[in-house]
Amino acid sequence: MTIYNDGAIISNGTNAITGIGSELLGSPANITQNAAIVANLIRTVNIKSVRAVSSTRIRVEFSRPILTDVDSSLSDSDIFAFTSSPGAAPLFVYKIDSPEGVVSTSSLDVIVSEMTQGVLNYSVKAFGLVGTDGAPIAGEVFPFNGVGSAPKVLVAFAIGANAVTVQFSEKVLDAGALRSTSAYVFNDGLAVSGILSVDASSVTLKTSDQTPGHLYTLTMNGVWYDNALNQLATPAITQMLGFTEVAAKHALLSLKM
Repeated sequence: MTIYNDGAIISNGTNAITGIGSELLGSPANITQNAAIVANLIRTVNIKSVRAVSSTRIRVEFSRPILTDVDSSLSDSDIFAFTSSPGAAPLFVYKIDSPEGVVSTSSLDVIVSEMTQGVLNYSVKAFGLVGTDGAPIAGEVFPFNGVGSAPKVLVAFAIGANAVTVQFSEKVLDAGALRSTSAYVFNDGLAVSGILSVDASSVTLKTSDQTPGHLYTLTMNGVWYDNALNQLATPAITQMLGFTEVAAKHALLSLKM
């Protein structure tokens, strides 16, 4: 009776479970060969590629088709676990988007919260998925690039003779340069002396007296982030007309008539 490298106690040189000829523990070459044979027999589904299709959609492709029926748990958002590198926003899974009317698929789209733009700043691991032949999903961690959508300045407009609102394309964090008066610079002597208010996607500045109808240029330099830590490209430049009273507007219109 001999004890072999796979733990079998056999007298005829054949592993009773796998049918693989077991080799003596004293042979490293045979141990490596047996491990490779066993690995080939253990079939698993692997993640082949991961790609951010948009800032909130990730496409996961598999080495072979997986089942999409109810037993495969595709309705459970916990089948994917995402990890963020330092400086990247955490990802929250909202929905697993699988093809309708099919029993298997080679890819799944995962709808998530907005990503941070970056190189290999995210990784994903899958759980509980099953191949069409019953093979389980491998427990590998797959890194991928995040695709983010940076905030932009939509418009700056005067809401009073001494107040200007800067509107962003999305929500921005109340951090960085948002409340720094030195980050907002107008031409032609219009000075910014304070921050009047801040909300989710805009900031209102206190200015010196504006010249009615004058075309000003606002240049913004600093750091502004959206909720996914994507940064506004700077310098951000936009134009604005000096505040004009409603009565004055009516007067101008009447002169044109």
